[in-house]
Amino acid sequence: MKCSKNMFAIMLLILIWTTPAAADYAAGLAAFVKGDFVSACKEFQPLAEQGVAKAQLKLGEMYLNGRCKPQAGKEGAAEAAKWFRLAAEQGGIDAQINLGLLYSSGTGVEKNEKETLNWYRKAADLGSSKAQWMIGYMYSTGLGVPKNDTEAFNWYRKSAMQGNEVGQRLLGELYGLGLGVKQDYVQAYMWLSLSIEGGDRYASEIRYSFYKKMAPEQVDEAKKLAKEWRPVKDKKGK
Repeated sequence: MKCSKNMFAIMLLILIWTTPAAADYAAGLAAFVKGDFVSACKEFQPLAEQGVAKAQLKLGEMYLNGRCKPQAGKEGAAEAAKWFRLAAEQGGIDAQINLGLLYSSGTGVEKNEKETLNWYRKAADLGSSKAQWMIGYMYSTGLGVPKNDTEAFNWYRKSAMQGNEVGQRLLGELYGLGLGVKQDYVQAYMWLSLSIEGGDRYASEIRYSFYKKMAPEQVDEAKKLAKEWRPVKDKKGK
C-alpha cells in the first residue's frame, strides 16, 4: 500500500513538472508553424535554459536559420552550436548530427573533422541510420579520416540494413563499382532498387548504369531479392 502511494506521488510530481513544459513547447511549435518566429523563440528559450533537449534542438535550428536574434552571422551560428551541444550531450541524435555538421563546415565553431566524426559516431552508436551513412561517406571520401572503402562499405551497410534510402544507394554503388567489396551487380541493382522505392532521387540513374552490364537473369534475381528484403533496425535504430 505504501509503495502504491509513493508511486502515485512520483507520478503526480512528474505530471505537475512536465505538463507546463509540454504546453509551452506545443505553443512554441504552433507559433513556429504560423511563422511567428519571435513568439516561438520566446517559448523555446526558457525551456532550453531549463534543459529540455527538444527545445534546445529547436532553438539551435532557429538560431542557425536566422529566426532568433541575433539573426545572422557568427553570433547566430555560435548560439546554434551552443544549443545543439547541450541537446547532443543529453543524447539527442538530431542535435549530435547537427553539431557534427557544424564542425564539418566550421559554422559557429572552429572547423574540426575529428569532432565531426566524434558526434556522428555518438549518433550512429544510438542507432541513427543517417549518421551511419554519413560516417561511411567520410571514409569513402577521406574526409577527416584516411580513405577506406572497406570501412565505408561497413557503415553504408549498417545504414542500408535499417532501410535508409541514402545508405542503400551508397551501398549499391559500392557493390556496382567493386569498392570495399567484391563487385556484384545483382547486389548493386537490389540495393539501388530499394533506394528508389525509398524515394532517393539519384539512385535510378546509378542503377541504370549497372543494369546495362547485367544479364536478364541477374536482373530477375536482383528484383526477387529486393522484393523479399526486410529492414533490420538497430535496437535504438532511427
